[in-house]
Amino acid sequence: MKTKAIVLFAVCMTIFCCSKTKDDPVIPVTAVEVSPSTLEMDINEKKTLSVVITPSDATDKEISWSSSSSSIVSVSESGEVTAISPGIATVVVQCGAMKGVCSITVRDPFIPVSSITINPSSVRIPAGRKLDLSVAIEPSDATDKSVSWTSDNPSVATIENGTLTAVSEGTATISASSGEIKAICQVTVLAESPTATEAWYTSWTDKEITPNKEYPFGDSEIVSNKYENGKGVIALSSIPEELSEGAFMGVSELKTMSLPEGLKSIGKSAFENCFSLNSIILQEGLESIGDHSFYRCTSLKVAEFPLTLKTIGKYSFGYCLSLEEIVIPESVTSIDEFAFFNCDGLKRIVLKSETPPELGFRAFDETGSCEIIVPASAVDKYKKSERWVSYSSRIKAQ
Repeated sequence: MKTKAIVLFAVCMTIFCCSKTKDDPVIPVTAVEVSPSTLEMDINEKKTLSVVITPSDATDKEISWSSSSSSIVSVSESGEVTAISPGIATVVVQCGAMKGVCSITVRDPFIPVSSITINPSSVRIPAGRKLDLSVAIEPSDATDKSVSWTSDNPSVATIENGTLTAVSEGTATISASSGEIKAICQVTVLAESPTATEAWYTSWTDKEITPNKEYPFGDSEIVSNKYENGKGVIALSSIPEELSEGAFMGVSELKTMSLPEGLKSIGKSAFENCFSLNSIILQEGLESIGDHSFYRCTSLKVAEFPLTLKTIGKYSFGYCLSLEEIVIPESVTSIDEFAFFNCDGLKRIVLKSETPPELGFRAFDETGSCEIIVPASAVDKYKKSERWVSYSSRIKAQ
């Protein structure tokens, strides 16, 4: 009797189980979502996509992966994608009748140089002098920003790692190249430069000019002032340390001037309102340029700063409308307020120092949209420094 009961129970259970399996509903997949749905990758980069299946208790959650272009992106059975070549591909994951997609853009990691500019683009420099040239490269995130320098006339000027050396009188073309992209700088080397007791100049009238002061060079007396063969020479009794306040202020016939080597300072308003002055050569040894020193020298195109310069005074180059490029050497620690105010012809300001110089109020205001080029390693430092922050949108890496 007991055996019959056990057999009957087993039969009932079998019938019950079979009945239940036959009646269980199938829960279909209603949605498949891939995360992330869009992706940007570099060549050879790998990432793993994740999948969410709705509902979570779907009966059959088996998935399969595929790529619309396996030559651009490949995908494994586990959802790992590999970027193979530049382009756009769609990775599809399918579960039943539902699909999820991820659009993947594969970037070419090599970004070519599109343009190079040398700063300054033209130079007049005495024989024996050195000058650091710099380059601005576009785009700023180019993969390879290395530059090769060459001179077409090494007997006149040589170039090494951006440092120009004036060898002898003549002209030369300096080139900076990156692949097929090239920029040039036209160099004119002057035969010689003034001695420590001379100042040279040229005049639009081809006649000698008369300074505004009896002692324009401080305690150093003028021994002679002669204009011969298209050049004026002011001979001095001793080596001057300063150019006096207002020394040549308003001398309208002054065209160019080369100051004595070893001169340490240029006094206030020394060349203010010299409307015809188009070039000034400042020799090694100069440490400070005084307030208003070249204020309203509206024709001034060339102002080459020596590597000894430390301070640039307020309004010193204000309203120098013809200035296009300036290179401020690493030695400069202070640029006073309004120093280059309203130099609206400026296209580029190059700073060599990795430490931002102390900057005065509105020093570079009203200079249009000119670029401010700084060492690549110091871009963030400049953008965050006091007063430099107001020019942050114009600050770019060398």
